[in-house]
Amino acid sequence: MVQPGSPNFLFYLFYQIYSFFHYLGLIDASADGQIAFTGGSYIFALEIILLLIGIVGTVFLIIFLSRLINLRWEENEEAVEILRKNLAPVVDNRNLAWEKVQQLFASGGEANFKLAIIESDKMLEDLLTSLNYQGLTLGDKLLAVEKGDMQNLDSAWEAHKCRNQIAHEKDFQLSDHEARRVLGLYEKVFREYQYIPGK
Repeated sequence: MVQPGSPNFLFYLFYQIYSFFHYLGLIDASADGQIAFTGGSYIFALEIILLLIGIVGTVFLIIFLSRLINLRWEENEEAVEILRKNLAPVVDNRNLAWEKVQQLFASGGEANFKLAIIESDKMLEDLLTSLNYQGLTLGDKLLAVEKGDMQNLDSAWEAHKCRNQIAHEKDFQLSDHEARRVLGLYEKVFREYQYIPGK
């Protein structure tokens, strides 16, 4: 038996390699013992085959990546659609609430002015709730707002105080001018957060 590492083993290994390539027609031995390369046509065919395999593999890779991208795109579209459907009722409710406020003010009369401010105050509380400010009352939530977090915090406080006067002071009187001013304060806060439709 030929032992690995022996000269006979190396000769045996070389002979097996030679026999394999000779069988494929790639090399041949001349009478003087010179080994000649004879497989030019085979190498060319092999290169063509490898090229075709590379092209087919590239095509399959492109198809795979294209389908993967389309799948991700469809998943993103579905996510956006779900988000849009979930947010649509919220946006619609805000719009309807603000329309109600405007209709009350447009109807005229002190009672309608007061109702418009009360409805605006409810919207303000909903806004702060959506911003994750905690508290049992709107006043508590306003106290939780840092000065730098809301540009129109003073306007929010002033408008809310007017609402409290309406709710708790039986003889509180509200003029057309004052109602317009207070509603303007609420509007400033809402527009800061794009909480109502733009003009």
